[in-house]
Amino acid sequence: MSNYVQDVDIELKNHERKMTQALKDEIHSLNQKAKLFKEKESELQHEIRLLSLSMDDDDLKT
Repeated sequence: MSNYVQDVDIELKNHERKMTQALKDEIHSLNQKAKLFKEKESELQHEIRLLSLSMDDDDLKT
């Protein structure tokens, strides 16, 4: 292989490594965001249940 081809091959492999790492980082970030959204959804569902129970209690009092 000529030096030029070797240099291009090395550059391509480095670029591939960088892109792969960037994608892994992005996937990790998205997974973290998804986890936070699921936690928030769970909190909101809990609040909805509490509000529903509170409304049911209010209905019984009237």
